[in-house]
Amino acid sequence: MSSQIPLSTVTAKFIYDGIRIQEAQYDVQKLVAQLNVHFSEALQAEIAGQRVKIQQRIAKWRITQKLLIPACEARLGEQMACSAKHQVVGIPSEFEKEDRDVLNLGYFTPQELELRGWMASDTRARARREAQTLIYLHREKTAHATGVSQNAKMGKQIDDMAARRDRSIARYWAARAALAELGA
Repeated sequence: MSSQIPLSTVTAKFIYDGIRIQEAQYDVQKLVAQLNVHFSEALQAEIAGQRVKIQQRIAKWRITQKLLIPACEARLGEQMACSAKHQVVGIPSEFEKEDRDVLNLGYFTPQELELRGWMASDTRARARREAQTLIYLHREKTAHATGVSQNAKMGKQIDDMAARRDRSIARYWAARAALAELGA
């Protein structure tokens, strides 16, 4: 019995981590857009903290990338100075088909395709549940929120759930776009 982890497991985790970094970048972009509309120092501090975390995750991810896809390092090397929210991570869906062939990403493309498909399916189901919860909250607010404090509390819950639903829908469409880029 071998104690080594199969390469397919390592590469699947590698691709999954890259996808999660992309999602974190998207979340920071949304926070920046929110900051541009409603400036607050707390939000600015949160964005700065998230950028540092993303930069650390990308640096750690690049070490594995160097081992698994050495051709990407040269292609993405000049981009290291970009801000964390705009950096290309280097997973197959971020490249055109010709570039994927040149960079020998053929092995990773089916894995990303499979992961993105699962994630899109999960995200679609999550968005559906969140929409159902949102409908329930609206009904509860109409039926039971008679006082000002109850009304405000229910309004906050509705706003939070609507934001979660919107994030899920945006993630679903990002996954669909990546699937289309990969040829699915």
